[in-house]
Amino acid sequence: MMNMKLQQPDFEWFEVLSVIFIRDVVPHGVYITGTPLPTESFLCHSWIRSWVEVCAAYAKPIEEQKVIWDSCLEDFKGNSSMWGLYHINRKRVNSLLETIELLPRVFAHQDVHWDNIFIEQVNGIDSLLAIDWQFASISGVGEELGRMFGYALTKNKIPVNKVEEYKEELFQNYLQGLRDQGWEGNSKLVRFGFIASASLRFIMVIDKLISNLEEDDIKSQKEESRHLILVAQVLLELAEESWKLRSEV
Repeated sequence: MMNMKLQQPDFEWFEVLSVIFIRDVVPHGVYITGTPLPTESFLCHSWIRSWVEVCAAYAKPIEEQKVIWDSCLEDFKGNSSMWGLYHINRKRVNSLLETIELLPRVFAHQDVHWDNIFIEQVNGIDSLLAIDWQFASISGVGEELGRMFGYALTKNKIPVNKVEEYKEELFQNYLQGLRDQGWEGNSKLVRFGFIASASLRFIMVIDKLISNLEEDDIKSQKEESRHLILVAQVLLELAEESWKLRSEV
């Protein structure tokens, strides 16, 4: 048996996760087709809400953010409408969380990324091994998928110019995993859980962007700010999509 950390070059790790991890290692479908959920006391039952509340608590007050935003507006090069979108979606956060909490429940790892996933080779067959289960939770279907996608996007593990392609591939593989387990429910529930959970990272990303803009004299910070602007735009677009989906589920 041989274990290898999942650190393939470029974006190959995502391809492996989307096919093997989503469909084989985390069969969420078994929980929404009748298998009892784990009941251990250490499991979190409101992971996404607690995470979002921490992000909001550590973020600068929105009035202070606006002052910094306006003072750096010239650097945004056509992104002046982003603040309005941000402000609208900040007001929608609790409604999104409430709807996520009504989704069918599954058992989730909630910390899936390239440092926590290993390829395990047994008799020449690859499978994935997940470690670091400290955030294990009972979550809404699709929620873990969104957490993974948003984190990977922020860390530049998903190319921003291919977000739609990667998003759809990930969703379709996850949905197929549910179908393979016998779940025949409304796919919009899954898509909402995925898109809404991914989008809620905009709170953290916008605040990080604003902090960077205050101290953008260092070249590396300027480069990071450019990346964060692109990521923030994607996340806000996902927030808009999730708000539309919310009315359909």
